[in-house]
Amino acid sequence: MSQAQTKQYNDLSGFISNTRNLLPGLALIAIIVLLSTMLVDMGIGQRYGLSPLIYSIVLGMIVGNTFFNKTVHLTLEGVSFAKSKLLRLGIILYGFHLTIAQVWSLGLQAIFIDACMLISTFVLTYCFGTKILKMDKDTCILTGAGCSICGAAAIMATASVSKAKTAAISQAVTVIVLFGTLAIFIYPILFPMVTNYISASAFGVYVGSSVHEVAQVVAIGKVLGEDVADTAILAKMVRVIMLAPFLFAISFIFYNKKNRNTSVKQQNSPSKRFLLPWFAIWFLGMIVLNSILPLPQSLVDSILFVDNILLMMAMAALGLSTQLGTFKAAGPRSFILGLVVFAWLIGAGIALQLLFA
Repeated sequence: MSQAQTKQYNDLSGFISNTRNLLPGLALIAIIVLLSTMLVDMGIGQRYGLSPLIYSIVLGMIVGNTFFNKTVHLTLEGVSFAKSKLLRLGIILYGFHLTIAQVWSLGLQAIFIDACMLISTFVLTYCFGTKILKMDKDTCILTGAGCSICGAAAIMATASVSKAKTAAISQAVTVIVLFGTLAIFIYPILFPMVTNYISASAFGVYVGSSVHEVAQVVAIGKVLGEDVADTAILAKMVRVIMLAPFLFAISFIFYNKKNRNTSVKQQNSPSKRFLLPWFAIWFLGMIVLNSILPLPQSLVDSILFVDNILLMMAMAALGLSTQLGTFKAAGPRSFILGLVVFAWLIGAGIALQLLFA
């Protein structure tokens, strides 16, 4: 056998071996995803905006804190693969949820409101968490991303940039689940009071610019009517599209910022260079592609179906890696942070709508 043939054989053997190592973990994740899908199809938790993504992480946590430790030697590689590679692919394909036309149809005023809510919410979360509550930077950044953009999907995308620990991710997702679910009950109560001063359509922008998860926005919209639902979903999609520039910003500001007082040698070292989150560029590229090419709706639906599965798998992998002890170690600070930010989203969102009304 020639040297070239030997190399090809070794490469093929390595690929097969790596694939086999991934299969047990991916199979376990597939079971969790299937159960999550069944729960949604049965309508369990639908009125509370519990999406397949949320079910995946919850079921993953249940398994992760029961018998997962007994199988970790077989499943760890597949779980790690889903948390990293499949997550990034899922975020890229998430761009097919959006088009440029959708954003512009909402109007510049709504886009400005979304931007104001995003920036102010993230700054509040980070400053209050790190300065007042003395929480670690990663947990505050991830919580800020989830509250200000699009919930668990934003947390996972930001975690890909920050390389945050599982404990920080889990705490941030818990805040999103808890207060996002609470929003589903509070916003319908606010609707008759606030619409004495603003239109139902403007209330939809309020919902879309201040509620955590896409599924939670949809749940509120369905309760309050078509006018509210349409504008709420569009406003939420504008926040989602802001995920890409947000990732660039936090990559530069928090994780790749050069120290101006360091030497030129230190500034040019690999650890100090700005690491571009390429999956965010691909995410924007998919939005542009979905906007300019006449793709068949059946193809887009298929892509979104695959994307949903990938994100569910990433969430299940996160749940499997989460130990309940991390929440106990965090104490009440994550929940205090979530409560303060939740109050800000409600109050600032109404204030902006009244200001522009």
